Amino acid sequence: MEAIFTTDYENILQKVDQVDPIQYEKTRNYINGAVTYLSPYLSRGVISTKQVLERMLKKGYQIQQIQTFVKELCWRDYFQRVGQHKDLNLANFYLQLLQPRSEMAFRGPRKQNSFDRTRIFYSISGK
Repeated sequence: MEAIFTTDYENILQKVDQVDPIQYEKTRNYINGAVTYLSPYLSRGVISTKQVLERMLKKGYQIQQIQTFVKELCWRDYFQRVGQHKDLNLANFYLQLLQPRSEMAFRGPRKQNSFDRTRIFYSISGK
């Protein structure tokens, strides 16, 4: 059985080279879309978004051709830095977002120190 996510660095770079950023833009939101499968390598620092972009540019793509792909790389870096700057534990953050809000709907106003999604959003965005 072949692993979906290889751990061999040369094979990872081959996966990067196989990415078609134009097809990615057109089909990334579909079930069988041309996704990259690079997330585990990017999120753990095996490869960087800069490496991925440089390899796309070496293949002859122009930034204007692959804007959606580049934006996705930028979003990844942006949110990673926001999380580091705010010292967020994203697992706890998402768990809190999933908590039921029934106390507000059935018991009147919230207690002052209960979870508030808006407050967390603004603390992340710096507004």
